[in-house]
Amino acid sequence: RRYSTDRRDLSMFLVIIEATSSARNSTAMSVVTERGLTDRCIGVITKCDKLTNEEEWPKVDQQLSNETAEGTIPLVPHGYVATMNKALKLREGETCHARLIRQAQEEVRWFRDEEQAHDGYGSMVD
Repeated sequence: RRYSTDRRDLSMFLVIIEATSSARNSTAMSVVTERGLTDRCIGVITKCDKLTNEEEWPKVDQQLSNETAEGTIPLVPHGYVATMNKALKLREGETCHARLIRQAQEEVRWFRDEEQAHDGYGSMVD
């Protein structure tokens, strides 16, 4: 609470939301909107690799586009980023840093593949 009031202008906040959940049902998003902090937030949509329903993808795309729609809350001016959470196993002789780089590359590849598979949602990969 202290940072959201005393240090508001010096702070940035991450709002973590699972891709399978609505931003409007998020406790973190409730706190952010209640305290008027949406302009100090970056939204992180996690577990995109857990989406199984074709109807869930347009909702994620709306969030990434920072659009106002049912179930979304825009975070202007910073918006949202998306992640997948499937961790890659450490290869023999590989450093943790190298695994994280490989994970980031795999994440970009995965989102590009998903973008093509789901009618080219344009916000998935920049």
